[in-house]
Amino acid sequence: AMTRDLANLVAAGLAVKDEETGRYRLTARLPQQAVKVHAAIGRAEARLAETRSAIHRSTDY
Repeated sequence: AMTRDLANLVAAGLAVKDEETGRYRLTARLPQQAVKVHAAIGRAEARLAETRSAIHRSTDY
């Protein structure tokens, strides 16, 4: 039986069933998405650092 999590991965194109073995495997899309998320986190961290710096500059009299 397929779990809900596995069904979600299949629906998102992140996992496929090997018809020969009946087993599931992850597709290349999963690491691709992970790289995108990692890059987005890096950009968000940079914006946060810029905002913190701007706040500190504006409060320094």
